[in-house]
Amino acid sequence: MSLLSSFRRGASKTAHRQNYYYYYSSSSCGVKHSQGAGFFRRTSEFTTFGRNVSDEDQSRFHTRVSSTATQEEKRKQNCMSPSSTRSFAAAADSHWNDRLERVLEQKLSAPEPTSSIESCTIDPNKKTIVVLGSGWGAISFIKALDKKVARDMFNVVVVSPRNYFLYTPLLPGVATGAIETRSIVESIRRPIAEKGFKYYEAAATGVDAQKKTVSFTNRYLTSATASKWLPNVGGGDGEGGKHKSQHFDINYDYLVVAVGAIPNTFGVPGVEQHCLFFKEVAHAAQFRSQVNARFERAALPSMSVGQIEDLLRFVVIGAGPTGVELAAELYDLVYNDVAKTFPKRLLKHVSINIVDLQDRLLSTYDRDIQNYATDFFQKANINCILNTQVKEVKQCVLTVADKNTGEEKELPFGMAVWCSGIKMNPVCEKVMDSLPEGSQPSRRALLADKAMRVKGSDGSIYGIGDCVTLEPKAYPATAQVAKQEGYYLAERFNKAAETGNYAVLDDPNAEFVYTHRGSLAYIGKDAAVADIPGVTILKGIMAGLFWKSFETVSQVSVGNSFKVGFDMLRTRIFGRDISRLM
Repeated sequence: MSLLSSFRRGASKTAHRQNYYYYYSSSSCGVKHSQGAGFFRRTSEFTTFGRNVSDEDQSRFHTRVSSTATQEEKRKQNCMSPSSTRSFAAAADSHWNDRLERVLEQKLSAPEPTSSIESCTIDPNKKTIVVLGSGWGAISFIKALDKKVARDMFNVVVVSPRNYFLYTPLLPGVATGAIETRSIVESIRRPIAEKGFKYYEAAATGVDAQKKTVSFTNRYLTSATASKWLPNVGGGDGEGGKHKSQHFDINYDYLVVAVGAIPNTFGVPGVEQHCLFFKEVAHAAQFRSQVNARFERAALPSMSVGQIEDLLRFVVIGAGPTGVELAAELYDLVYNDVAKTFPKRLLKHVSINIVDLQDRLLSTYDRDIQNYATDFFQKANINCILNTQVKEVKQCVLTVADKNTGEEKELPFGMAVWCSGIKMNPVCEKVMDSLPEGSQPSRRALLADKAMRVKGSDGSIYGIGDCVTLEPKAYPATAQVAKQEGYYLAERFNKAAETGNYAVLDDPNAEFVYTHRGSLAYIGKDAAVADIPGVTILKGIMAGLFWKSFETVSQVSVGNSFKVGFDMLRTRIFGRDISRLM
């Protein structure tokens, strides 16, 4: 192989801007093909800035060194000594390093990136809608907005620390392995990209209703993820300006608050220290891991009967839809899957308990459904501890009191899950604090009028879902309500876009009207309960089939519907995956 042909092969790779180059020379002279040596060795400067060198500069450089190579080839007549090859490589290497130094100097003299949203990303001729959240209310609002909104009248910016939508009704199935996590998660970026909106993964840290500004920070700034996988996430601004580029503000004309709610402990001591919560994907993963770990430990030959009973005593606090479905899925996991793979001697030591302040399960449902679900659980040996209030949670012990008599007693547990209520998201508190004094008398949720305009905001702030209470009629904090509210508000903005009139949003006669379309709950053993207004009340296996069908087709995307349907079929045929991955 001639030197020229060898060099051209290396130059070809250079023209394609590879991060490293190859050094070739005539094999007849005993010089081997090597990577990472001589002129074509990898350099830290080129790794950083090589892709910014123009094709024209590279072309001129290759023409120059190719001419030199031709002269060398003629002089050596098809063979070069290793010393001549090194001289040629050193000369070319010097030229290239000079070029890299100039590029490096240009990079270092470039202006610092701004820490706020660039003016070029927001059209100043349009009003800006900022949406906080990625839950039921936010996803419904985003999907219902017409593309015409962003194109003609509004800039739409969605900001949330969670870059996905979670289909929460099937979270109990995820916690027990009946449904896989990815099947009920949908990237929030997909519908946003389809509509031409903007999205930023960040957490709201402040709201100024007077200046109409929301402050945000990078959600990874203080997380363990950042310190482990993103060591430079804080930037290199020096000690005084550390993390400066991780904060930014967005001005809005309309702010849509759809941040949902967080678990409410009602001030009960010890809940946060000794109970699991159940509202996010991480909670479901933690539940699944702990259940498996307890059975694995209980199966050890060294465990006594008392130790096994302590490990396998499960308590769910809260008998609403979430608590009931979690207890039901746990029952199915234990008696359908654990029973087949773990020693059968463990089953007689398993205890599943559900605690609630009301006298029936599913107290917000029809009375007939309440009675059926309560009797169903008791027949399945799920211990229903009703009319009972949790007073304190200690390590492995609940202190509970009878609601009627006030008598207290202790209830031991191995694992306790808190599903007993929700409270206002801290972001809503920041919104409240920025509004005029007296406009928000309650600290339980944002108070809004019948058209979801937050009181005290002059119509510039709207509330959707669990984070808002409407007047004069408050609606339950359910996914169904949040979904309808999102659709309603989107239609208001769509109408403003169609008419070209912002005054449509201030219509005093506008009113959101909720339509209850029914209630569903899974109660275990392939059974469910369903209350369909104007149709009937379904209970048992038939309701279970209806529940599975409804949850499958109700996903926010066709892809997720296929995933959920496949997961249900897989679980039915092959059972749950009970392996522990964390």
